[in-house]
Amino acid sequence: MSNVFVLVETPPGWLQAMVDVNPVTILVRAMRGLMHGGAATGDLALVLAVSAGPVAVFAPLTVRASDPRGGRRLHRRLAVPAAVKTPEGR
Repeated sequence: MSNVFVLVETPPGWLQAMVDVNPVTILVRAMRGLMHGGAATGDLALVLAVSAGPVAVFAPLTVRASDPRGGRRLHRRLAVPAAVKTPEGR
């Protein structure tokens, strides 16, 4: 649950705590601040930190999962061979 459609004060206290730490709530709070001209630097920094955290964790895991050798094959594919032969053998 986030504060996109509902005011943060509406849910019960235990649910308000969950809404306050929801990444969508953090993003919506920063976007509303930008649209109304009163965005705090802290809100924007928090959005960037919350966004960069999962990327920093899951990007290396995704690369490692897609190639069992940890991405080493990609570097070999990008290397240009010394002599490139055409189909005619020249």
